[in-house]
Formats: sequence, structure tokens, C-alpha cells
Amino acid sequence: MSEEELEELFGKGCFKQFPDKVYHRYGFTPAKAEVEEHHVNVYTGKKTEEIVRAPHPKCLLRRELCVPVH
Repeated sequence: MSEEELEELFGKGCFKQFPDKVYHRYGFTPAKAEVEEHHVNVYTGKKTEEIVRAPHPKCLLRRELCVPVH
């Protein structure tokens, strides 16, 4: 508040300031989704039909796109 506003409320020189009241408030940032491109090497034998993928981190959901429900 300005000094003029305080003098109008309490009178000239008839007020003092207490320490500020500090409080915390949660802020909300909407979720952000990004598409990441990952490459996994895939191999097959020349004389077999076996297919092998190189080691890679497991996904939370495989072949699924998670979207918010409205």
C-alpha cells in the first residue's frame, strides 16, 4: 500500500509496518508432451529367418499413445 493510503486509514505517522506475511501457493503448469525418436538396431541372419533387436530400454506402454481424456 502507498504511504498516502496508509495515512488516510490511520492518520499521518500513526501506523507501523509489521514483518511481511509470507505464504506459499501451488502453481500449475499444464502437462507437456514431446515425441522422442529412438532407434533400435534390428538384425536377421542371412541363412535364417530369426530377427533380433539390439538391447534397448523398456517402455512404460508399448505401441500406445497416451492422451488426456476430455
